[in-house]
Amino acid sequence: MDRWEERGKVMPQHLMTIRAPGQKIMMTGNEAIARGALEAGVEVAAAYPGTPSTEILENLAQGAQEWPIHVEWSVNEKVAFEVAFGASMAGKRALVSMKHEGLNVMLDSLSKMIYTGVKGGLLLVVCDDPHATSSSNEQDSRSLAQFVDMLVFEPSSPEEAKRMVIEGYELSERLRTPLMIRSVTRISHGKSGVQMGPLPGPGQVRAPFFDRHDEIRDRWFCCAFNHLEKHRAHHETMKRVVEEFVEVTGWNHVENGNDSPLGVVASGIAYNILKEALEALGLAEDVSVLKIATPYPLPGKRVRSFLDGKEKVLVLEEGDPVVEMQLRAYAQNEGAKATIRGQWGGDVPKPGELTFERCIETIGKIFDVPMSPRVSDREVLEREELLSLIPERALTMCPGCPHRATHYALMQALRALKIKKPIILGDIGCYELSHEPPFDNIDSIYNMGAGVGLANGLAQSGVENPVIALIGDSTLFHAGLPAFINAVHNRARFLMLVFDNGTTAMTGHQPPPNASMMPSGKACPSIPILPLLKATGAPYVVATSAFDTQGTQKAIEEGLRCKGPAAVISQGPCALESRKARRKQKIARASYSVDPEKCTGCRLCIDRFGCAAFVWHEDEKHCAVDPILCDGCGVCAQVCPKEAFRIS
Repeated sequence: MDRWEERGKVMPQHLMTIRAPGQKIMMTGNEAIARGALEAGVEVAAAYPGTPSTEILENLAQGAQEWPIHVEWSVNEKVAFEVAFGASMAGKRALVSMKHEGLNVMLDSLSKMIYTGVKGGLLLVVCDDPHATSSSNEQDSRSLAQFVDMLVFEPSSPEEAKRMVIEGYELSERLRTPLMIRSVTRISHGKSGVQMGPLPGPGQVRAPFFDRHDEIRDRWFCCAFNHLEKHRAHHETMKRVVEEFVEVTGWNHVENGNDSPLGVVASGIAYNILKEALEALGLAEDVSVLKIATPYPLPGKRVRSFLDGKEKVLVLEEGDPVVEMQLRAYAQNEGAKATIRGQWGGDVPKPGELTFERCIETIGKIFDVPMSPRVSDREVLEREELLSLIPERALTMCPGCPHRATHYALMQALRALKIKKPIILGDIGCYELSHEPPFDNIDSIYNMGAGVGLANGLAQSGVENPVIALIGDSTLFHAGLPAFINAVHNRARFLMLVFDNGTTAMTGHQPPPNASMMPSGKACPSIPILPLLKATGAPYVVATSAFDTQGTQKAIEEGLRCKGPAAVISQGPCALESRKARRKQKIARASYSVDPEKCTGCRLCIDRFGCAAFVWHEDEKHCAVDPILCDGCGVCAQVCPKEAFRIS
């Protein structure tokens, strides 16, 4: 019985399966993208989870429960792209989604496969994270699309995102080329009204058909004997993209006429911010606006027409000056008199998101418009109000998290071996939160799998400090395995500590390859990590229970003594997943409390383990446990030297 049945309610129909053409429903951008793909008849979708893109595939998985759609979390973004491209080769409409960092992973395949074009429509949905709210870097995916010469759609709302997906499939198949839809955090996670269209009915599944010589000989080859021919053909295709679509589509259009000497060119979310800023400054009808929905390539004819007669043109966009640099090139080639302003000259502040405050300040400065205190102080006032409502909270792992227990065991092992200055290389996942107190033990964090790769180099550099690479189970499959194989082959001495909780927890508990369930809920084989690592021939590979801190500590000590590459796999279910499973099975949750008579106030539990359920009573000098937060994992009882923790 689920939570809706328990409350005596009927489970609402999912947004992906509602058949209500013409009805408008509030949706996030990610939901709208998934809905658009379903309405367009997508049949294969692949992704690797990453904020802010994750919900696209999760929503498509809901559609897979009603229609014969293959939906998968692939091992990484390169494989996800190849899955989607392979389906397109057989005539299927396919989608691959990822965050901006994933585009880097798949770029090797994209840069070749774009030469051959596609058969079934293929969309790459890339969700950028300006301000790096949930990422290791800021990056503008439009720059990489320009690098491989690929059409980019950039929606300014969830409604536009959905319509662009549907039109994108038609365009992709007509011109036989993949295209990118670039979203950003505030589009992917923001909500607005989206108009429903018809969903595919029974019997609308396409029969797959593959032909090696589809239209031309060796269609799917891109190698030494034909790559220049394919590259030339791709350039011809992009000429058609510009002539038949970019220059004529209504997506790119001028607002407020073209008579004003002042103009603003805006794309994506920047367009919405611009409209609000112009309204606040009283310029809503006084400035010509060129709305750009295809930031690469630009509609050259419309750009030239827009520049004609302008004195000043401001370019607003989220990310790098992709539109601006193209606009400057057009202005120079045409001898336009307009002064182009934007990021390149420092007029628009970077880095971070393009906020209303940044936008209004820039417009006021460039167009010589005085700003009222109400407008200019808005950001400060809002920030102060928000900060007054938000309680301070440490960045930490959940109570009952197996990663906390593993980090504790690691630090205990280092103390036991009297290792004072280890080199500990982190990676992407919940376990990276140990860079905060009480552990504060990570020396570097970059990108997926980088910790193990860096450990190879540090081990070979001759440093005397023991080298330890931390990596999660999903990240190990994504990018860590090649680096560990490299370590075994080249005899690099370091310890790889694998945090195996059976899920991709940080992005919302998507199943990795060592799980036994697909995103659609169907059962699938799991790939166990232990035999996989043993098969590399590493001299020491062992699995332990994360909640057995002494056993894990001993395994880590042994791994650090090993003369070659070693791996310790610390296994334990995610605390949130455990709670969910217990609720489903109606199993009572145990919780612990502290016997104040036994607690001596040594603070070892606080200073070395630091569970988020602990409460320190300063007046009484003893620890207590919040029974609401406690997950009942029992590690605190192993940590306390006075046996003060007991099951309530």
